Amino acid sequence: MRVDIDMKFIHRYNKNLSCIILAETAKGWKVSQTETFANPRKKPKVTVQFYHAIWFDDQKGEWDAVNN
Repeated sequence: MRVDIDMKFIHRYNKNLSCIILAETAKGWKVSQTETFANPRKKPKVTVQFYHAIWFDDQKGEWDAVNN
């Protein structure tokens, strides 16, 4: 799968995790990861993470692309 900047993904096994690709760096892909909670009063937790390209692979990866 081709990964581009500003693509949105959702975690394959934990549907409360989503991410948006920010940039490609020497460490891998820099993403903004958002974790939502069951309690609606809690704000979603947003962190910046670095993932390797294999994480976004269709068959072996942990993330699935979100179709808009």
